[in-house]
Amino acid sequence: MNRLGICLFLVALCGTARADEKEAEALAKELLDTANKLITVFESIKDKESAEKARPELEKLFANVEKSEKAFRKLDEKDKKSLEEVWKPKFTDMTRRFGKEMARISKDEEIVKALKDVGPFKQLAMAKHNVARIQMQQIELALMAYKLAKEEYPKSLEELTKGEKPFLMADALKDPWGKAYQYDAAGPKNKGVKPDVWTVDPAGKQFGNWSERPPPPRD
Repeated sequence: MNRLGICLFLVALCGTARADEKEAEALAKELLDTANKLITVFESIKDKESAEKARPELEKLFANVEKSEKAFRKLDEKDKKSLEEVWKPKFTDMTRRFGKEMARISKDEEIVKALKDVGPFKQLAMAKHNVARIQMQQIELALMAYKLAKEEYPKSLEELTKGEKPFLMADALKDPWGKAYQYDAAGPKNKGVKPDVWTVDPAGKQFGNWSERPPPPRD
């Protein structure tokens, strides 16, 4: 998460247009103050209830960060150099603290669910969905390999993990939220072409190894 913090808060180090030096200093201070307030709010979040309570303040603070981001993108090389020399140590410490709190909060699925569309938690939710899709593709390939070897699909995904040379390791059957993937060998969602493999995210949305968009019409 440190990389996310750097992208979010050190965008000040890149830009093209000219900005007044005093304005640049004020923006840097404003951004650092906002970031420190964010960390303080993060530190107050211990469970779903405290996350929901903190949500309005987080939304306001992340909106301020985005506003400062846009202003910092207007800095030229001279202002960039000046800010880097004076502010980089402070921002480095801040991003370390920010990353530490993000890592702690991200381990609690109830908190992440409560903040799923706030600031960097949006990217976190998307990342987990992408990991799940990759894992489902791996399960699908293992199912195909199992059928080639045994001429039928397994009765359950757990059968892929058995034997001296398993097709998958047991932990590959858990989604990024810690739940077991679901499986239907008949593949109704895939119109019987291949088995269905799916899971349900913390928001209750089901998604799997099938296309969620209808194919384009053919001429």
